[in-house]
Amino acid sequence: RTPSHENMIADIYGDDPLALQEISAQDAGAFQKTWEMVEVKPSETADIEQFTIRVDREKAALSGVSSADVAAVLRRLYDGETLGRMHPEGEANPVPVRLLIPRRYQIGVNELSRAFVSGTGGQRVPVSALVKIERGWAERVIQRKNGARVVYVGGELGASAPAYAVLDLDNRLQGLTLPNGEQLNTGNLGLNPQTVDATGGY
Repeated sequence: RTPSHENMIADIYGDDPLALQEISAQDAGAFQKTWEMVEVKPSETADIEQFTIRVDREKAALSGVSSADVAAVLRRLYDGETLGRMHPEGEANPVPVRLLIPRRYQIGVNELSRAFVSGTGGQRVPVSALVKIERGWAERVIQRKNGARVVYVGGELGASAPAYAVLDLDNRLQGLTLPNGEQLNTGNLGLNPQTVDATGGY
């Protein structure tokens, strides 16, 4: 998310997403050490763990369970299910009737042994025995400004004037040694806007 209410915002441009993440953390640290800085909000969020659940067709077949039935149970658990439609009095169009488990009551991927699907012989088979769980990380949102990849660090000042904080930050950030050995270049702090050129570094 792009900070919108802060009275100081640093735009950090570059091509390498990992480098931008590291620079964002360094800049956020510099913001936090600025006099009268009461809140710092980087747009770079923490990594979000993501799980992909795939039906193991071979195990399902051996258990006498169809892959479609396993997928249907998973949809009910996490996405809900439309049971039908109703036409409330006074409404012009019918509305769907959905069965949905509130998120706080949904079971985690490590608890799928508590959910069951019925086999052809009537036996109840735990879903955990019929799926493969792949662990990964959600893709980060790519933000762009003026055609270049960008992340933001926003800060809110207390009683201090933004002009003094900008000069202080510029003095501390200009030439800052980055994790990859390059140096950070600051700019666009004057009255005349500058065109961003991230081809030569950060």
